[in-house]
Amino acid sequence: MKQYHWTSLRRQAIIWKPCRLMTAMLWLLLFVIQVLIIGVFIYQWSFENCVQLWKYQEVNKQMENCLTRDTSEMALRPKCPVISPYLIGYRKPVINDEIHLEDTLQKYRYVKCGGQFRLANCEARQKVALLVPFRDRQEHLTIFINHMHPFLMRQQLEYKIYIIDLDEEIMFNRGVLLNVGFLEASKEADFDCYFLHDVDLLPEHDHNLYRCSELPRHMSVAMDKFNYRLPYLTYFGGVSAMTKDQILFVNGFSNKFSGWGGEDDDLYNRLI
Repeated sequence: MKQYHWTSLRRQAIIWKPCRLMTAMLWLLLFVIQVLIIGVFIYQWSFENCVQLWKYQEVNKQMENCLTRDTSEMALRPKCPVISPYLIGYRKPVINDEIHLEDTLQKYRYVKCGGQFRLANCEARQKVALLVPFRDRQEHLTIFINHMHPFLMRQQLEYKIYIIDLDEEIMFNRGVLLNVGFLEASKEADFDCYFLHDVDLLPEHDHNLYRCSELPRHMSVAMDKFNYRLPYLTYFGGVSAMTKDQILFVNGFSNKFSGWGGEDDDLYNRLI
């Protein structure tokens, strides 16, 4: 009886061993599948950041150190090409509430010198200051910073982004903020071009070059919220580009337009 019982257990063990092995393999297979699925989601989520980081590394392979800048070497840099080879054309802006400012700043931590980006391998054709009036739009600002840094880098620009804010007790005044931004930026560097840029507007196509010309330029002539048409022919708001001389010639923006609107139309009337 004991022999039978023993034999029976051995036979049962012989049957259970492959069953247990199959069960373990099945759990292992399920685990591998779960890991692959999670990996695919992570890959899709991070693909946009990886592409932007790759583009950034291609554009700026050797970042200069602000604290140890060699002016003699900087003077020997060749001019960047008229049209950057890193342009990719249309790219839908990534508008995601899950983008965090801290992560964005960490991603572009190589933007040094007080927030000014400067190419190490060639001398930019123009130095550009982006003047961004700001009031209680933190989500827009995070998306704006995340989009504009790679956009401007691909154009091989030397640039700096200025975020200008008013005390909360003072009524918003876009003209005042842009005038202050222009004066402060002019003290820091001799910029070739000043972009008067709303924080909620993102360029979709990097062939839309952020440069100034002999005449003031209105950049945001086709916005999605207006079905890519001007709301009216004399519209000069949103994003515009002017040189220092052009801004001084019209004496900047009027300081009288508190609240929203009016200052861009007034500027247009004085420009023409």
